[in-house]
Amino acid sequence: MNRMYADLHAHSLMSDGWYGPAEVVDMQAAHGVGLVALTDHDTFAGVARARDRAVERGLAFVVGVEITVGAPGHMHHLLAHGPRPDDPALADLLAGNRRVRRAEALAVQAHLRRAGMALPDDPVYDDPDAVVMPHTLARAAIRARLARHDAVWAEIKIALARLPAKVYAAMPDPVTVAEAVHGAGGLLVWAHPALSRDAAAMRGRLPLFDAVEVLTPRHDAAQTAALQALCLRTGKPATTGRDFHGYPRYERPPVPLDPAYLRMLGDRIIWPDRN
Repeated sequence: MNRMYADLHAHSLMSDGWYGPAEVVDMQAAHGVGLVALTDHDTFAGVARARDRAVERGLAFVVGVEITVGAPGHMHHLLAHGPRPDDPALADLLAGNRRVRRAEALAVQAHLRRAGMALPDDPVYDDPDAVVMPHTLARAAIRARLARHDAVWAEIKIALARLPAKVYAAMPDPVTVAEAVHGAGGLLVWAHPALSRDAAAMRGRLPLFDAVEVLTPRHDAAQTAALQALCLRTGKPATTGRDFHGYPRYERPPVPLDPAYLRMLGDRIIWPDRN
């Protein structure tokens, strides 16, 4: 238990990843990860498939989701581990986020068309339950060979800079997210803190969070050390996650999960020998 390698941050085709939920779990299993979570943006749509594959492969599994907080300029991500997916308040919050991201993405889609990147029609763009975000469009453009990665993202950034602030007015703040996640029985983790655009404001919200994501490829050595020191000062457990989207090649987190967070997860973990 105290030496379990865990990847508690991963994405699939259900949001901005490049592989299906089961394929992501297969990669994690092949690299010796013992505890996994699928944390697609603002949706649980791939969780059942990931859970079933984890059980098949003999892995422990935690229900997860990555929740968008705030607006551009102050946007942050929080990970929820172990919440009840059918909790009404949490479901409503995620649905609201999906509506915001869809409005954002459709504006980007219109800009890409004007820039000569006419994306193929896809029913997902009209599905209110699906996650449609700029990354969805970038993935479609790259796969359709309409543009290379750098070119499509250059246009996406232009489109995003032109969007009015009101598009993001319905995005929740950390307090609202914490209430929803904790009310649904989950734990809340500050995801890749070094990427937060207003890290000082988020540190002020630290009491809301159950743990801090420290060991992730998103952080360099200095950032990792600073966040480890933050955890020591505050008593917050440090979590591990690859934030895998499909590239670069999958690798296992370099160290086992903090035993303190493993204990906190407790009965939220779905163990393969209990199914």
